[in-house]
Amino acid sequence: MAEQVYTTVQDGVGVITLNRPPANVLTPELRLVLDQHLDQVMANPDVIGIILTGAGSSFCVGVDIAEYNGPLGHPWVSDLCTKIENSPKPIVAAMHASATGAGLELALAAHARVARADTRLAMPDIKLGMIPGAGATQRLPRILGGQRALEILLSGQVFHASDPRVARLITQLTQTSPVDGACELALKLAHSGQWKMARDECAGFSDPVSYQASVNGLKAQMRDRSGAAGDILRCVESAQLLPLAQGLAFERVVFDDRIASPAARCARHNLMAEKYAAIPPRSGGARVTPIRQIALLGTRDRLGELAVLVLNAGFGVKIICAEAPDAQAFDAWITRALQNLVKQGKWSEAEFAQRMTLFECSTNFASLAQGDLIIDDGSTPPGQAFDLRGGAIWCVLEPETTAKTRAGDMGVKKPAIGLHPYQPMSERQIVELSCPAQHGASDVAAVMGVVRRLGKSAILTPLQAGSIRGGLASAFYGAAMQLLHHGVSPYAVDAAAREIGFTAGPFALMDRAGLPKVQTRLEGYASQHALAASPDVVLDHLVKDGRVGRSSGQGFYIHVDGQLHEDPALAKYLPLPNRSQAGPNMSARLIGSALLGALVNEAARLLEGSHIRRASDIDLILVKGFGYSSAMGGPLLQVDMSGLFYLFKDMQKLAQLSPIWAPHDKITDMVKQGNGFFGRSVG
Repeated sequence: MAEQVYTTVQDGVGVITLNRPPANVLTPELRLVLDQHLDQVMANPDVIGIILTGAGSSFCVGVDIAEYNGPLGHPWVSDLCTKIENSPKPIVAAMHASATGAGLELALAAHARVARADTRLAMPDIKLGMIPGAGATQRLPRILGGQRALEILLSGQVFHASDPRVARLITQLTQTSPVDGACELALKLAHSGQWKMARDECAGFSDPVSYQASVNGLKAQMRDRSGAAGDILRCVESAQLLPLAQGLAFERVVFDDRIASPAARCARHNLMAEKYAAIPPRSGGARVTPIRQIALLGTRDRLGELAVLVLNAGFGVKIICAEAPDAQAFDAWITRALQNLVKQGKWSEAEFAQRMTLFECSTNFASLAQGDLIIDDGSTPPGQAFDLRGGAIWCVLEPETTAKTRAGDMGVKKPAIGLHPYQPMSERQIVELSCPAQHGASDVAAVMGVVRRLGKSAILTPLQAGSIRGGLASAFYGAAMQLLHHGVSPYAVDAAAREIGFTAGPFALMDRAGLPKVQTRLEGYASQHALAASPDVVLDHLVKDGRVGRSSGQGFYIHVDGQLHEDPALAKYLPLPNRSQAGPNMSARLIGSALLGALVNEAARLLEGSHIRRASDIDLILVKGFGYSSAMGGPLLQVDMSGLFYLFKDMQKLAQLSPIWAPHDKITDMVKQGNGFFGRSVG
């Protein structure tokens, strides 16, 4: 295994290189080795100047955020920064590609910085509900001033090294390798015997009135200063008032408090859930097919929105319809959809013209041979003659069609991948992929890459694509209907759902999905759990009266111009109040527990059966596919944070009303062991 850090010495310069591909993440192991290399090169009498650089595709992208979920390893990044700043020999950071987070903080502690002009600089901590933990709130203001430092720290956005706004941050820009220039600069500083340390830097304090005005201006705009943004503001304000050592100590206290905050944990959870979901199955070294051309086989009704997304991502698209009128209508619909993007200001006329060259609608099945990826909606009758490009991947929209049998019906020799984008695609950012064991992992990885380019997260399952969403929706809707059966108002249920983090409650979602579809889904759920028929009777009466949901303007709600309104007339469809019912007096907290309990049981079933790879996938689905608040991380994380034991007790109580709340065996075992879905649980 290659060394994580290595040092070379030439002409009196020691070059310390971070060597942990792909991005030189500052793991505890790498930090420990870096600390040792710094000591060695500082003590080497043959070295008069030092370079810190990174091998491969980045200078350094900072700390692995998973480390923040436990005790921080030693040495921490701030210890390394202090050692770098106090070095008896000048240290120059040679940056390329990306220098972000704690990686940029290492560079800020150096005595000079040489960077390629296209190097990306960023402090993304704010996006994780955190603040920098190795001196950025103190060193950036000393170099750039309060306003510019706050712009970098509070936006989390990327700045290129050539950006005039960060000019004072970079000692020297280069279009080539920064190491050569850094070596020359280190020797120059060493021979002069003079180099500036961050504690002596004062250019950013040259106008103290403007500095304080920047801080006060943001204070006035910030309604809530209790979060990470308020902490950053306080730290930057302290930079002007305190010597560097005291400012760094203040930053560390605030950092430690912030890292343990629920908001930061939720933000980290979201990011890690997306990161883990993006990991493809192991391909055993097999080549992943590059996807450039996508062929869509079917109708506009099922493929139209997907076609626009694919074009927007820059893929070439061949659309094949069984009938000429369908192809003409599809072509006209896409043209209008792309024109609307121009009218909305999302595309320029040039972008519109370029995208129009990327697609073609026809009835020519020979066009399938041009597709690296074929997406089939299942509507085209079998028996068509066509050839496929070698290595082409066939996907089938599920669950309406079954990938397992469709490929054979269409004469495709290798297994098809099931694909289920959540609807509406413009709002829901999840795509389920069926990934049976016999399917090539490299093909699955290629499709995951396409999904990622569409701006969505891919969730893998060995089940039919759409099954995970179906199971979670059934649990959510089924719990709501059981509460309704026991006398709880649907509007009280939806209010409780919003209280626990959902942007829309189950009854609002049922209206959006269409009550006939919900009715079919819940029939299977009722059979699975041996439920009473009463809830289905409510749906049956609503559907028979034409109240099928949003599409008809009435369901559980009245729908007017996209707004939902409670309907007093709904009462005639609901079970008559009964003194023996628990619902009318049920607290909002217990209603919330009823909804969470049903989802937790379904999560346990999915995990127990290995139907999904990890618990964080379920939270990701509920956040990006069901509208749960991203600020709260996900229902399973919230259950862990508030205590699975307490929800378990509520589920035992609710199980007296319906078997859907009887805790799954996996949940019972987790409670006995004191575990949660993501480690130890509260309570």
